[in-house]
Amino acid sequence: KQWYQRRVREEAGYSADADFTADMEAVVVNINYRLDLLGFISLPELWEDGESYGNFGIHDALVALQWVQKNIANFGGDKSRVTIMGESSGGTVVLGLVTAPKAQGLFNKAISLSAPVFWNSTYQDSHDRRPDFMTEVGCDTYTGTKDRKSCLKAVGVEALVNASTAANRGWGYFDFPMSQGVLGESMDYNVREPTVLPYLPQDIPNQTDRTEKVQLVMSNTAQENGYWEIIYGYNRLDNWTAATELLKQRLDNFLGEEDSALLEKIKEEYSWGEDSEDWWPQLAWDTLTTDIRATCPSNTLTDTLNSSPYLDVYRLYIEHRPSSLLSNSMVGGGTDQIWDTFHGWDTEALFDFKYFLDKKYNATADHDVVLKTQLRSLVQQFVHDHIRDWSTSKSMFIRNQEPWFQYLADEPQKDFCTFLVQQRF
Repeated sequence: KQWYQRRVREEAGYSADADFTADMEAVVVNINYRLDLLGFISLPELWEDGESYGNFGIHDALVALQWVQKNIANFGGDKSRVTIMGESSGGTVVLGLVTAPKAQGLFNKAISLSAPVFWNSTYQDSHDRRPDFMTEVGCDTYTGTKDRKSCLKAVGVEALVNASTAANRGWGYFDFPMSQGVLGESMDYNVREPTVLPYLPQDIPNQTDRTEKVQLVMSNTAQENGYWEIIYGYNRLDNWTAATELLKQRLDNFLGEEDSALLEKIKEEYSWGEDSEDWWPQLAWDTLTTDIRATCPSNTLTDTLNSSPYLDVYRLYIEHRPSSLLSNSMVGGGTDQIWDTFHGWDTEALFDFKYFLDKKYNATADHDVVLKTQLRSLVQQFVHDHIRDWSTSKSMFIRNQEPWFQYLADEPQKDFCTFLVQQRF
């Protein structure tokens, strides 16, 4: 009935278990796929055979889907009703599978949660971002491509992933745009290359090789970079003065020059300095950066994909926030803060907050359980074709207060997105 795919972590709470499976009333398959450098590196030494341009993680997912088609009936599943789901890099893999011509017919529904939606890097770009990689792993002394390839295959996994250029993984994708643009900020996700992803998701409506209809949920949280260990350390804001200083710094970096007029426009549009129970410096910063990097691009991609006769795309936007304070012990010091709708909060709710079992946060409050209930109900209904009120012309909002669940004709953050487009973001 359902095949579930997402990024894999060692911690509990980041994959489907028996409790989730029972609620879905489906057969669930968790898979592993290669991540980061091992899953998505692209090197000239691997291009020679015309088959290995990168996207090895996508290849892994394709093999898993082929296994599902051949074997799922033995577990009581229906190979004609396959749903794939992933979050973060897993959500990007889902978009890759939706795009990949080779994946057509292997599934008919997809749920992409918090994915970097525009990955414009080609396989050449991926290589250019790591020009010294072969030197760092000790294979640059060989002159022939075949010898360099043989050397590369002999390098241990630990040496590969510990190469200094391997750290260039684009963790800043959901952060404020950087001077180098998207290239380099979303490395080790999907790249455009000839064999698996010959075109980008936004190009699907212009393709003539599409034959299979797919229903897709496109979702993001309202503050994707809120409390995220990777970038929270240098984006943490306790007051509006610090927020203004950070905004100016990032604007200057992005534009390459100072633009005080644009700075003031953004501050006015995003109510800079106006404290309330639903607005404070950290929330303002995280909302702004998420609008630029996730919410508005997801709106645009949803509209673009819905112009294809082979895609029905449903927009989901999650504003629900955790109920308790963020413990400073979880983020390396500082004062406790109110949580916002951070990257992964929806996934943690979907899997019953089991990620927090060994953390200092108790997600059993009624307010938190609401999100789990709403998300599980939504996924279960989507899988089984029971959602009646949701259409491609409406966005679904999961709110932070009652009414928890709303369908609205407007796209998420519509006015803010219009403003950002006018400012050329």
